[in-house]
Amino acid sequence: MTQKCDECNNYASHIIIDKDSTKTTKHKFCCEHYMDFIKEESKEFLIRNCSVCGKRLIIRLYDDGHYKGGEYFGRFRIPLKIAKKPSNFITMERKKYPVVRILKYGTEVEYWECPKCYKGDERKSRGKQKSQREK
Repeated sequence: MTQKCDECNNYASHIIIDKDSTKTTKHKFCCEHYMDFIKEESKEFLIRNCSVCGKRLIIRLYDDGHYKGGEYFGRFRIPLKIAKKPSNFITMERKKYPVVRILKYGTEVEYWECPKCYKGDERKSRGKQKSQREK
């Protein structure tokens, strides 16, 4: 059964489920009306990619400072050049790990994850497949 857009009866390629404290609403949109809906709901939106799986994320930004559509972990500078020898060692859970000095940094990137990767569903399923092959 194909679902129709709420606005124009074209094929609905996007389905949004809004879960408020009182009710759950299901919106169905074609591509054109989907972008209109996002612009109406929030003043701004960001388009980013998941850093784990590469999925395209559309993040809605709200006036009160919260956002929906992905998990944000901050900005990171990518190290381009590191020292060959460790400058120090740290001990975690009775294991020693080398600490190297970063000599040169590259560009700064934002780290976003989609909800599926954040929950770990994809990582857990890969782990299950490996364990099944070993048996």
